[in-house]
Amino acid sequence: MKGNRRHYSDYMPSERLEDKPTNQLKTELEKEQVRTETIVKTTTSTAMQLGPTSLDPQHDEEIKRNLAGTTKTYFQGKNFQDLSQMERVNVVLRAMLDKEFFGFNYEKQDGTQKPKTAEETYVEKKGNCVGLVADYLSISETAGLTNFAQVYMIFEDKKTEKAAGHVALFFMDDETKTIAYIDPSLGEFKQLPTTFKRIGQALRDPEFKRYIENFRGKIIAEDASGYVLRALGSIEKRENFDAAYYFNNGVYSVEMKDWDGAIENFTKAADKGIATRFVYSQIAQAYYENGNYEKAIGFYKQALGKRKNIEDYQDLARTYFDKADCDGAIETLQKLLRLNPANTGAKIDLGGAHIEKGLGELDTERYLEAKAQFLLSRDSLFSALREIKRTKGSEIPPLLHDNLEAYFVNQYRTLKSLNEPEEVIQLQKDYEKIKKLGFESEKVNSLF
Repeated sequence: MKGNRRHYSDYMPSERLEDKPTNQLKTELEKEQVRTETIVKTTTSTAMQLGPTSLDPQHDEEIKRNLAGTTKTYFQGKNFQDLSQMERVNVVLRAMLDKEFFGFNYEKQDGTQKPKTAEETYVEKKGNCVGLVADYLSISETAGLTNFAQVYMIFEDKKTEKAAGHVALFFMDDETKTIAYIDPSLGEFKQLPTTFKRIGQALRDPEFKRYIENFRGKIIAEDASGYVLRALGSIEKRENFDAAYYFNNGVYSVEMKDWDGAIENFTKAADKGIATRFVYSQIAQAYYENGNYEKAIGFYKQALGKRKNIEDYQDLARTYFDKADCDGAIETLQKLLRLNPANTGAKIDLGGAHIEKGLGELDTERYLEAKAQFLLSRDSLFSALREIKRTKGSEIPPLLHDNLEAYFVNQYRTLKSLNEPEEVIQLQKDYEKIKKLGFESEKVNSLF
């Protein structure tokens, strides 16, 4: 996110506790290179609101034949109607993966001939988790299976600032209260050993969470060692199962800098169940980029209400800056520092916020109030400088240099206006002290 005011993270990315929500987020649907015009045309194309991939009813008879054939292959001596519910949901997955039946993992065909069967129509969805989940649900519905919940997950990598989203399903057997995890795009079927009263309770099962984390390498098409699970949730209302579809479209919109599209799609994703910190943060960013700071502030606060995040605090403070609301920026940065007292970047920004407020007081000749604000800025900036020299021994970041210079110049003006020569002498002594830490300015030199 680019603001009008320089931000410490431009110079000191190592100060972050959590990784930055990236505008370069890659998800499976986005990797399939879905175009904006396709998204617009297909948003409401099916009764289930799952986008362009649901199976057409004309394939119902073919579905039944394939399920019957799969049953004979995997459960010899049984008919489909004789299977338990768990066996049936497994048969649907096997039928989708088996090339002798649906073969949904076929390579994409050239498209020169009009498709006549389900497998010819939908073979091009290899790796598209949203589309394959939709097709799995369509086939299951034909087979009389309906007790599903959608499972969504978001993995993030701190080092590379990349993330990956993924969608699968839970199925609950009404009689036994057992739950199975079904992942059509990865061919995964796992029956959980514990029984649950509600589908959503399975998300809190430690064994299931470990299971998800262990196969993240299959979800992320690159080295997954640095990725951690950031969000894991479920959507139980069938009419909201297209939340992941809108989530992925929102990611694509951000990638294309289509901020209106990002707002629309992420808002729909949140309304339909994916109401995570990341989603609210992305909506806030889109409003910020559109110049609607009030809306951006509201959504950053919603994001922080979901989970305290250093980057969201930074961006909320920046939004207050650009809105010319110094009090809001100061309050936000103080909260950030209570969360992470050693965050030097927040101290730099807090010092800058007090300087901005002090300048406002100075412009209206409220010299005592200006002096107080500049003293508060000094405390934050001096602390940041000492911390940088103690832990890094590196050069002073440009923003810290600029803020220190602004503090000395404007506090000097204020003390002169108040006719406080002893305070001016103390200001000079402060300057001599921090010169030993590597800060020096020609403008400040000219004052003394």
